Amino acid sequence: MDKRQTLKEQTNHGTVSCPVAAYRFENSGAWQVMPHWHDENEIICLKEGSLTLRINTREYPLHAPVLVCIAPGEIHSIEIAEDAQWTEESAVVFRADILGFAHYDAVQEKLIAPVLEGICRFPVILNPTVPGFEQLWTCYEQLLAQTWTLQTEEPAETEWELTYFQIKIGLFQFVEQLYRSRLMETVSGDRTADAEIESIKKVLSYIGAHYDEPIRLQTLADLVNMNSQYFCRYFKKKIGRTITEYVNDIRLHRAADELLSTEKKVITIAQDCGFDNIGYFIRKFRAFAGVTPGEYRKRRGESMEEES
Repeated sequence: MDKRQTLKEQTNHGTVSCPVAAYRFENSGAWQVMPHWHDENEIICLKEGSLTLRINTREYPLHAPVLVCIAPGEIHSIEIAEDAQWTEESAVVFRADILGFAHYDAVQEKLIAPVLEGICRFPVILNPTVPGFEQLWTCYEQLLAQTWTLQTEEPAETEWELTYFQIKIGLFQFVEQLYRSRLMETVSGDRTADAEIESIKKVLSYIGAHYDEPIRLQTLADLVNMNSQYFCRYFKKKIGRTITEYVNDIRLHRAADELLSTEKKVITIAQDCGFDNIGYFIRKFRAFAGVTPGEYRKRRGESMEEES
C-alpha cells in the first residue's frame, strides 16, 4: 500500500491522452474523504443531500443543489453526517492545461492563460443564486456523463476521440459561462495564507508517511516551529479535528483498505496501521465503520461480489 495517498494525492485522474476523470457517490449515512490535495482542478457536484466541505482553512456547510470548484494544490476534505438520509455527489477532475491552444491567439491570451497561470480562478461556490447557474449545471452534467462514458464503456477509437472532444468543448463552455456571468475571480497574493497552507501540508505529509509509527506531538510542532500547546489549537482550527482524531482517522482508513485488499489477520492489520492495542483498535473501528473489522471485511466483500 502506498503510504503517501493521503498526502498529495497519488491517484492518476484519467490518462496522459485524456487527463480527466469522473467520480460518483450515492449512499445514506456517514461518509468521509480525508484531507488531501492534487495538481488538477476539481468540480464537485452535490445533487442531493447535505455535506460539510473543508477547503484549506475554511469550512463550507453545503446543501444541494450546488457546484464547488477546487483549485490545484488546495487541501480539501468531505464529511457527511451519520444521520444523513441520502447523498448524491459526484466530481470531475481535470488538468487545466488541456484548455491550452497550440496556436496562441486572443482567447488564449485574455481568457485561458490567466487560468493556466493561476491569475484567475473559478469561484468556490456556485449555487442557484449566482447568474448562469442553470447553464453551468447543464455543462457539468454533460461533462460528467461524457467522462463517465470514456471510463466505463471503452468506446471504439473514433468514438473515443469524439467523446473526448465533447469533454474539451464542455470545459470551454463551462469557462465561457463563468466569464459571461462575471464569476471568474482574480487571485490575490496572500503570502500569509499560502505559508499557512504549506505548513499544514508539511504536517499532514509527515502523518501520512509515519501513521504506522508512534507520532509525537512535539515532532509535529517542531515541523512548523511552534510550541506544542499552541500547535494543538492551531491544528484543530485549521483541520477541524484534534491531532489524535486525525491520526486515528488516517489509521482507520488504512485499516479499512487493508481489510478489503489483503487476507492479513485483524491483529496484524491493527499493528501495521499503528495500533498497539487490539481492543482499542476494534472499539475505534466500530465507531468509525459501525461494525467490527471482521464484519466490515465480510459485508464489504459480499457487497463487492454482488456488484461485480
